[in-house]
Amino acid sequence: MDALQEMNEHFQATVLMVTHDPFSASYCRRIVLIKDGKLFSELRRGTSRQVFFQQILDALSVLGGNFDDVSLARA
Repeated sequence: MDALQEMNEHFQATVLMVTHDPFSASYCRRIVLIKDGKLFSELRRGTSRQVFFQQILDALSVLGGNFDDVSLARA
C-alpha cells in the first residue's frame, strides 16, 4: 500500500484498485462504493486516515449485509 501511495504522490499517477478491504481503502484519497453493480456512494479522505477508515466502516454498515458484498473502488 505504501508503494502505491508513493507512486501516486511522486509520479502523480492515478491508481485504481478494487477491494473489499476497508483498511486498504483507507489509504485512498477517494473511494467509490458500489453495490449490486451500481454506484452507491463516494467518500473523500480528509487529513486523518483513521477518521476516514471509520467513515468507510460507517458507510458499509448503512449498506447492510456482509462487507464482502460491497466493492470499494479506489480512484
